[in-house]
Amino acid sequence: MVYTSTVNITNQSDLVNFLNDSSHRIGIVENDIGISKNNSVLGIDNFFSKILKTDNTNSAKLYFMNAEVYNLIRSKNNITDGGFQIGNYVDKDMNIDVFDYELTPADESDLFPTSELPSPPQDSNIIAGDKSEENRLNSSYWNDWEDDVFDDWGFFYIYDTNSGTYYFPLFDPINENDGVLTTQVFNAFNRQFTIIHGYCVEGIFKIEISVNDDLPFRFGAYGNMGSDGDEVVENFTQAYSLGSNNLTLYYRKDAEDGDDTEILYTYVIPKKISENDTQPYVVNYNGTDMSLITRELTRGVIIYFAKTNDVKDWVLNDLEFV
Repeated sequence: MVYTSTVNITNQSDLVNFLNDSSHRIGIVENDIGISKNNSVLGIDNFFSKILKTDNTNSAKLYFMNAEVYNLIRSKNNITDGGFQIGNYVDKDMNIDVFDYELTPADESDLFPTSELPSPPQDSNIIAGDKSEENRLNSSYWNDWEDDVFDDWGFFYIYDTNSGTYYFPLFDPINENDGVLTTQVFNAFNRQFTIIHGYCVEGIFKIEISVNDDLPFRFGAYGNMGSDGDEVVENFTQAYSLGSNNLTLYYRKDAEDGDDTEILYTYVIPKKISENDTQPYVVNYNGTDMSLITRELTRGVIIYFAKTNDVKDWVLNDLEFV
């Protein structure tokens, strides 16, 4: 939403009260009389012009000109079933190993087509960011979840669109109990990413990424995803509403044909409302190897992985609008 608003303020107290009223859904970062407001609390960014003028009568006008206001989706961090279907038992087996432990992305042009990425992850385009050089090429992945449809899948990465480079965040701690969520801050590409990860409830793993700027990024994973050629793949949509916004949940199912347990559901929700108008991820295959990558996003993304069961109702109940 783009708008211009002019507000008459007669004294500093009026200004404080105005900024503290979240119903106005506007804010400023700095001004001449020392008032500040963390506008991220209100879901606001990209003020193209913020001017505070004070005249000799101690009256002021706030000009919010061409202010782009974001309303974002976030997780409620639910850790109970809430009366909804949840996942199945998971053998929590996340590991840390080099990014090419399962496959070599540079040799997998079908998984990383140039139509999606200029070049796949490789030594020359993977940055250390805030990691040590010793850990630069290491990544987080799952082994099997005990008889799931995948084997050695994950190798989760962030791709910085502007620089064309990759960063592999290392989740720590890993394999925590259900209901234990961990928040980590990662610094890479001269940007800061906050990731909340963990098993919210049995059989549902969440990765929630927030970034402190408006620059584009992509989040991806890859590895072996298939059941020796007898896999079943489906993509789904589910209409839902948050506040006054009518939205669509996009998610997918990877399963072994005829098996009622080896099923992985993946739900991808961009944080920015306007980025939910089309399927937010792309999937590529080479035999039983599979790569999933989000489309170019800003502000962040929430991804849920669920074993065996379609947990869309639990997922939707975990979302809120800020």
